[in-house]
Amino acid sequence: MILKSFSLIKVKPGIEKDLVKKILKIPEALEVHSIIGEHDFIVILGVEEVLTSDPWGKLTTILTDNLRTIAGILETQTVIPTSSKMKDEHLVVSSKLARGFIYIDTKPGREATVMYKLFQMKEINEVHLIPGKHDILGIVEVEKTILPPRYPDLIQKVVVDKISELNDVQNTETIIPDSFNYKYSTS
Repeated sequence: MILKSFSLIKVKPGIEKDLVKKILKIPEALEVHSIIGEHDFIVILGVEEVLTSDPWGKLTTILTDNLRTIAGILETQTVIPTSSKMKDEHLVVSSKLARGFIYIDTKPGREATVMYKLFQMKEINEVHLIPGKHDILGIVEVEKTILPPRYPDLIQKVVVDKISELNDVQNTETIIPDSFNYKYSTS
């Protein structure tokens, strides 16, 4: 199992393309997604839990010593999940898929129930219990299409029609990247 961290990053304007290359040089950097809004990127780092005696400590070291020291990074906001579930087919990243990152707030004590229900949805390939402002991070994957409906609409439809309709969900915050950079192989 891979322990992942999810970092929202704000960067100095005009260096975004160079920064993606620098971030992907970090051995544990798995993905860099360009987003529009308060932050510029979502960066996903990962370490293999069985190969690392202290995966949380290793991720923290990578974040502080490698990611945060890259010139041009102005701010980071990182969560490391306390527990995660990932579907096996998710391990093969396809360039035909687009991802949405959904922060989910649940009724108190209902996190495990919501995680279970989310994981049953075909569009959800990862669910993470996260400490902090939100309770769960769900990752939606939909097919990129040339014709409407386009992937932002498909992701939003999953959030509105499925996730928000769960009884124990109180609020959602959706981030839909506009470009995707994967280090591991794509099909």
